[in-house]
Amino acid sequence: CAFYGVSGQPFVDPIVLDRVLSNLLINAVRYGEPPIVVGVERRGQQLRLAVEDGGEGVPEELRPRLFERFATGGGSGGSGLGLAIARAYARAHGGDVIYEPRSRGGRFELIVPTG
Repeated sequence: CAFYGVSGQPFVDPIVLDRVLSNLLINAVRYGEPPIVVGVERRGQQLRLAVEDGGEGVPEELRPRLFERFATGGGSGGSGLGLAIARAYARAHGGDVIYEPRSRGGRFELIVPTG
């Protein structure tokens, strides 16, 4: 999967895009609940790829350190590295990964520049 600009050149490394999106999807399946919704939206010079789930969302006490290495939600079974790596990859490409709590579940967005 890659996104290409007008010049025909990818504006995001397809390997990085795959790794970040895979991490967000795996987390939604592993820690969230249905429905899991994936969406893409263009906002100006940014492309936003969102993964939402209908689970309990990220506990409020974890949110401030959610993207830090080794941050876990207790008995989640994860290493606490996936989101830290995903954000680092995104930022290295001029983008970001953010989290937004919802009334039911949560929403992670991969933001990548298009220009």
